[in-house]
Amino acid sequence: CKAVIDSRGQRISCSHVVVENSYLDADRKKMATPPRYLSRAILITDSSVLPSDSDQQISMVTVPPPAAGCPAVKMVELCSSSMTCIPGTCELTCSL
Repeated sequence: CKAVIDSRGQRISCSHVVVENSYLDADRKKMATPPRYLSRAILITDSSVLPSDSDQQISMVTVPPPAAGCPAVKMVELCSSSMTCIPGTCELTCSL
């Protein structure tokens, strides 16, 4: 890839473009590199994954893979004192 042209005709120089599969026509899908998948989720919970007595909490958790060759799940949890969610809730961002 040399550049991408946006809907206003502006050229943006780049060496790689990451897009969802439906944006490519059939010819481009054949030439594209093999797909890699990434799963993400943002969850709002009513309690912390790692409970503590503090009302100011940022937690980073890695859940090991269930079997060899499987990816680990990485989570970042922010409590309401981080101003990312309403009081009494926590925001949990997960990626695989």
